[in-house]
Amino acid sequence: MKLNLGVIDVIYDYGDNPGQTTHEVAQDLEQRYRLFTHFFNMHQNEIIEELGTEILYSIVNQIEHGIDSNVDMNLEQTKLTFHKFLENQELDGKVYGVPTKASILGVNSRLKKKKGPPRPSFIDGGLLQTSFQAWVEK
Repeated sequence: MKLNLGVIDVIYDYGDNPGQTTHEVAQDLEQRYRLFTHFFNMHQNEIIEELGTEILYSIVNQIEHGIDSNVDMNLEQTKLTFHKFLENQELDGKVYGVPTKASILGVNSRLKKKKGPPRPSFIDGGLLQTSFQAWVEK
């Protein structure tokens, strides 16, 4: 089994680099801020609990209903936890460069007026956040 934290690869049609993908942005954020590593480290107990529950359901389904459990498991609660992790600005002051300058300036690349009130880091237009996935490969 392998736990994966990543994104659905979607092309940005806005921002400083239109044509860039969510995968490329996620790699950059992991390299610069260790975004996904910090998320896992800060929420590993919740993630492991959800994973244990999903494994248990998988075993029960196989025993009671003969349903093959040899499929990947999506961790829906972990996705919601990641959304809250970003929205609640859990990395602010804990990682160098966070909050980001863009978040302090309220940069929003989707709007005509590019600056507004401060916003959480890593949620410029929301595409990375909504494309986040957590799953287990068997």
